[in-house]
Amino acid sequence: MFAVADGASEGPFTARWAAALVKAACRPHERRPSPFLVRWRNATWERARPIHFNRATGQFEATLPVSLPWYQELCLERGVAATFLVGRVDLCRHTLTVASVGDSLLAWWSPNGHVETFPFKHPDQFPRFPATVIYERGRALQHYPPLQPECYEYRIPVFLAVMTDALGLWFVQELVNGGHPHEELLTCTADTFTAWVAEKRATGLLRDDDTTVLLLEVVPGG
Repeated sequence: MFAVADGASEGPFTARWAAALVKAACRPHERRPSPFLVRWRNATWERARPIHFNRATGQFEATLPVSLPWYQELCLERGVAATFLVGRVDLCRHTLTVASVGDSLLAWWSPNGHVETFPFKHPDQFPRFPATVIYERGRALQHYPPLQPECYEYRIPVFLAVMTDALGLWFVQELVNGGHPHEELLTCTADTFTAWVAEKRATGLLRDDDTTVLLLEVVPGG
């Protein structure tokens, strides 16, 4: 399992909400049915922390102090939003199942192979106002579009790159222009990524926005 969430609203709880979504989606000890997203949606919200589901009221609640400053209360009333992309690699069937709410991007490729992307294949497809998963205090979490999972086959070994919107837009633009952004990403390490992002921003190739990438490699034997 892999996921990325990008906070799309301002406020003290946006990062907590994004982190809760990813943590709930990627708990490793639970098995999910196939296709995994048919039942995944409701189960995910129930497992999310610090957001939890109150079965008695049928609503989602935050594990927050009883009394909050007025501006934080106002933030929760307006809603806390995050874009969200989640996927699963099936090591037995060699399939990749992925769904997205918003404008994050997944790319995958085999060595010397063709690069595939989801859900966007051209820069013009990135939405100006992306859909989000929204938490509103005191209300059931229903303000999000349904997740529409798509399934792809892949060859082993395969590389995957999960990116938030700024990096995803750069990646797709490079592909359209005939570049090899996947090879460039693979040269980055945890120590060099920050400097690489700063350089891209300075040259105007990367929008100055939160930038996250998760690189995965699936090899024979899992």
